[in-house]
Amino acid sequence: MAQPAVRPASQAPHRFCHTEPMDDSTSQSSGSLGRTVVAALILIVAVWLLLGFVIHIVGFLFSTAVFVVLVVGVIWALRVLL
Repeated sequence: MAQPAVRPASQAPHRFCHTEPMDDSTSQSSGSLGRTVVAALILIVAVWLLLGFVIHIVGFLFSTAVFVVLVVGVIWALRVLL
């Protein structure tokens, strides 16, 4: 019985690699421009919403700090006057 030829490790197919050549038509499909535009629009909307959320959080923190300063000022003024 003849033994099967063993391929060198550099030529052995890898389990997770594709062995078929890539077709240029799949990498440059006509829908890639549309997908890019949709992705850009989704990114713009997400950034817009996140920016609005951050602005509201900063405004809430600022107004809370102003309220605390006002309460402390009123308490101080009442102690001085009374």
